[in-house]
Amino acid sequence: MALKIKASSKYARETETKTELNLTPVMNLMVCLIPLLLSVSKLTDLALLEYKPPAEASEEAGGAGDDDEDKPSDEEKEIRLNLLVNLIDNDVIQISMYSKLDPGEHFYEIPAGQGGYNFKALNDSLYSIKQREVGKPTGQDSLFNEDTQEWDVQPTYKVKDGLEVSITALGTTPFQTIIALMDTCRWKHVDKKRELLFPATMLKQFQ
Repeated sequence: MALKIKASSKYARETETKTELNLTPVMNLMVCLIPLLLSVSKLTDLALLEYKPPAEASEEAGGAGDDDEDKPSDEEKEIRLNLLVNLIDNDVIQISMYSKLDPGEHFYEIPAGQGGYNFKALNDSLYSIKQREVGKPTGQDSLFNEDTQEWDVQPTYKVKDGLEVSITALGTTPFQTIIALMDTCRWKHVDKKRELLFPATMLKQFQ
C-alpha cells in the first residue's frame, strides 16, 4: 500500500509563483484619455464686444470750410436719428433723438429702478423707438469689414444710422454697467424671438 506524503507548509510557500501587475493597458488608456479630456475641457471663456469709436469733430461738422455750392440741399441730406443714451447721476437714464435737448417726445428721462438703472424700461423704450422712428428695413447694403477682410451685409432704414446708438456716462460708472447698457441696446426678446435694436454702439465722452 502506497503511502501518501503531505507536503510541508514551507515547501508550499516556496513553490508559490510570484506575479507582477501588468500596468501597460492602464497606461495606454490614460494616454488616450488625457488628450481627449484636454480637448473637451473649457478652461477660459472669451467674449468679444464690438463698439465704434467716436467720430472726429471735422467729420461731424461735415466740412464747414467748404463753399456753399458744395453743400448738399435739404432734400439731399440724409436723415439721421442721432440716438443718444446718457447715464447720469442718481441712476437716471437720458434718451435723446435728433440732437434734441428740450424735454419732449425726442428727449426724456427714465427714472431709477430697484437697485440702480432701469435697463428693462430702457429696453422697452428702445424697442418703441425702433418701431416708430426707424421702422422696417428698406433694403440691404454691403460694407467691407477691415477686421475680417470680408463684406458684411446689413439692412438699411429710412434713417442713415438706424443701427447706431451713442453712449455717454460719468467717469465713475462701473465697466460692468456699461457692458450691461450695451447689451440692453442690442436686442429685445419678443415672443421668444430676438428683435434687433441698435447693435452698433458708439462710446462717446465720459466725464
